[in-house]
Amino acid sequence: MNPKLLSNIPLNAMKGLYGDVAKTAKGSVPLTYPIRNAQARGAYDKFSSAEKGAHKWGKGTLSPGRAAALAGSAYVAGDAGYRALSGGSMYRDKDGEKNFVGIPFI
Repeated sequence: MNPKLLSNIPLNAMKGLYGDVAKTAKGSVPLTYPIRNAQARGAYDKFSSAEKGAHKWGKGTLSPGRAAALAGSAYVAGDAGYRALSGGSMYRDKDGEKNFVGIPFI
C-alpha cells in the first residue's frame, strides 16, 4: 500500500462528516444523520421521500467515533471563536501567554 494514500484516510473521513453536517444544515436530512454509522446512512439515503418522513433510527446505528469527532470539532471551533473575540490569537491567549486553541492548560 502507498503510505501517501493512507495518510489521507483521516482527512477524507472528516470531509465526509462535514458533508453530512452540511446536508443537515440545509434541512435535507435529520439532525442525527451525521452521527449514524455508514450502513444506517446508506439505508436512509435509499428511502423515498415518504419513507424518510416516517423513518425511525434503530438501535445500534449511532457511531461513537463520528459523534466524538463532531463534538471535538465543535469544541475547538467554539474555543477558537472565543479566543479571537477576546483578543487572543491561534497560539496566544488574551493575556499574551503562549497556549494553543482547544488544548486547555498548555
